[in-house]
Amino acid sequence: MTLDEHHAHNMFVVAGNKHRVVTDKYSYGGLVGDLAKLDGFEDDRIPAIVADPVGLLCAALGGVGVPIEDGHDTIVAQDAFNSAICHGCHVKRVDADVLSEVDASVKGARSTVKVHFFDSHAHLSEGLSQNDRLRLIRPNTGSDIVIRAIHISSAGPSDWGALRSLPLISGLSLSFSLGIHPFALEEISPEQSDRHLAELSQICRDPPETFRAIGEFGLDFVRLSTRANRSRQCHIVRAHLQLARKRGLPSVVHCVRAHGALLELLGEAPTPPILFHSWSGSAELARQLSAKGHFISFSGALTLPNARRAMESARIVCARHMLIESDSPNQSPLRHRPAACRPEFIVDTARALATARGTTLDEVAHATFRNACRFFQLDASASPIQGPHR
Repeated sequence: MTLDEHHAHNMFVVAGNKHRVVTDKYSYGGLVGDLAKLDGFEDDRIPAIVADPVGLLCAALGGVGVPIEDGHDTIVAQDAFNSAICHGCHVKRVDADVLSEVDASVKGARSTVKVHFFDSHAHLSEGLSQNDRLRLIRPNTGSDIVIRAIHISSAGPSDWGALRSLPLISGLSLSFSLGIHPFALEEISPEQSDRHLAELSQICRDPPETFRAIGEFGLDFVRLSTRANRSRQCHIVRAHLQLARKRGLPSVVHCVRAHGALLELLGEAPTPPILFHSWSGSAELARQLSAKGHFISFSGALTLPNARRAMESARIVCARHMLIESDSPNQSPLRHRPAACRPEFIVDTARALATARGTTLDEVAHATFRNACRFFQLDASASPIQGPHR
């Protein structure tokens, strides 16, 4: 990145708080940079870029706020600071405690409208107690950002018991789905998977109120690529789809490099709506599937610099059939890596989706929240969110 001395001379860098930076008045609302490598900076070193809601922060520091668009802008901000230091330019640092004082002075002027999010796909972390699992699931967001609902998908029969006994958490609606993830097939025999499918069929006859879908199941022709593995995966997927059709339940599907085979299975009979989690297919396929009533869900992978296909899909997918997910503890957005993903990180994914579609964060949050409630057949107006007993 090039940084001329006129811009750098009056640059203000907010240190100690990764949510704000104020740059000089000549930035015209953005930062420019062309960096070959977009990684290598730890969170505690990154002065991210964000708009000042009422302009008082900028006025107090004599600069202008710059909104963060993606991880690229975050790194550009860090690079700008480094460049200013290397050129011996005057940089005014504002520590976190000073920033907090300024923030406190404008709290009354900020909007009190809360932004509600629905995390459409998350997992319980393996190898932990139920209390520790729930501690990681429970969101930790700001006062104006609320994770109101999380749908937790099974990774395999080993977590069915934990999901069926999820406790109530004040202010947070939890729902779940049960299924056999393709990765679980590496650990269970064909005889065991048949027994689990029979058990799942039995559960579906009188499911708990928070049981809202079948899944996660699907096809992965990268990790499980042999002919025998592919054949077994297709058998398991067909059994799940037959159960979903019989019970009229939506499904949560994992699909990696296997969309053609999955489409053949879907074409065998009319199928209730499907959530394609962490979408990795083409934009045209996303358009076709959403036109048929299925849902395309975007994860933190949407924030990666090389997420070209996902961004193209985000631009074209029907607004009534797009969702956002954390896939926690997997697939953290760029700026949170290498940390394990948490539900509140979907805000980063929502921002990336808003950027792709040329809309606002609030509009994406509202649309995906309503879409998720419709997919899982939940009453969005209820508190907690709930659905009819099946």
